[in-house]
Amino acid sequence: MLKEYSEAEKIANKIYTEIELAKESGDGYRRSFYLPAKLLTYDYNVTVQSYEILITWKQNNFKIISEVENISGQITPGWNMIENKKGEIYVS
Repeated sequence: MLKEYSEAEKIANKIYTEIELAKESGDGYRRSFYLPAKLLTYDYNVTVQSYEILITWKQNNFKIISEVENISGQITPGWNMIENKKGEIYVS
């Protein structure tokens, strides 16, 4: 179980870094990033809202605090595109 939480933490930190980079870089920033298809052997979901980045799998979750309240779009396993459009963060 500890290994699962460690992997979830890595994924959450990657998302945090990508969101902060987009926020700090300002308008016009655009970049693609990759998240693993599975959390070890489990499917997982990502939710970013209310200043939290939440990773859920099976009946477990891991969250970290973000400085960004919300983003537009959904972060998913696999390739994601993140953009800063006039201070708003968009993901597709």
